[in-house]
Amino acid sequence: GSTVFPQAIAQAATFEPSLVRRMAGVIADEMTAIGAEQVLAPDLDVARELRWGRVEETFGEDPYLIARMGNAYMAAMREKGKITTPKHFLAHGAPTGGLNLASVKGGERELRDLYLVPFKSVIERQKPLSIMNCYSSYDGVAVTGSPYYITDLLRGELGFKGYVYSDWGSVRMLAKFHMAAASNEESAKMAIEAGIDLEAGSENYRFVEDLVRSGKLDEEYVDRAAGNV
Repeated sequence: GSTVFPQAIAQAATFEPSLVRRMAGVIADEMTAIGAEQVLAPDLDVARELRWGRVEETFGEDPYLIARMGNAYMAAMREKGKITTPKHFLAHGAPTGGLNLASVKGGERELRDLYLVPFKSVIERQKPLSIMNCYSSYDGVAVTGSPYYITDLLRGELGFKGYVYSDWGSVRMLAKFHMAAASNEESAKMAIEAGIDLEAGSENYRFVEDLVRSGKLDEEYVDRAAGNV
């Protein structure tokens, strides 16, 4: 019963942030009508790989335009008291060979000149209450299990104060896809220590209590995650 608006790539093609802001206001009103308080949007991925099957979810290839559209969308939501979840942190839009989940390559300079730009902008201006991490890796490092990306960069450098909502199944993928963890238990430990506050799409955080009781995980990480949420 809700309105279906054009995909983000079509919104970006208007080059009119004010139009996107009006649209987001309507979406917020419809959310209120059904009792929804949080939206898993906007998508701030910088789409630099045209073979990638999710290009249409993005605002395109230009970090400046993406930032303008993302800010417009989030400003409207914020005005109406809704929680936005900009995604996917970080560097998700150029997977190798265009294959979803494949690692993105680029180095530190490209990370900062391209992929970080929209996130830096919306965090400074909109103060989002949540952010979704990506389930891919950057230069071979799985972002979900990286304290550098999720804590040092996102919180320490960019000043993000909300909570990190895991991309769908990304905690489980540390063991099942990236082979960065030896087990589901270890993937839960890696993710919560890295700074993933809420797990979605998988249930590996069910091991957290046992990890704490066995002394394998410091309880402070559980307190931190719960406090952020």
